[in-house]
Amino acid sequence: MTEAGEITVLLDAAHKGDRGAMDRVLATLYQELHTMARRQLAGQHGQTLDATALVHEAYLKLGGGQLAAQDRNHLLALSARAMRQVLVDDAR
Repeated sequence: MTEAGEITVLLDAAHKGDRGAMDRVLATLYQELHTMARRQLAGQHGQTLDATALVHEAYLKLGGGQLAAQDRNHLLALSARAMRQVLVDDAR
């Protein structure tokens, strides 16, 4: 099974109440989310957040383990939007 397919299966299990499944999704995608956060922070001077903090704040903004993502791409899109919202909130 591809990583994307595995993520979709795990997300489905998480929606059915398997908390361990969401943990495995996040562990699998953490490095990619961290890279995404570094890209979003690039060129921003005086930023109080680092990439790790941005990933964690975005996770909390998305509702923690209660993510409504349907598949890998949807989860990454929701995460990117949440990261942008965290940066805007932090700038205020």
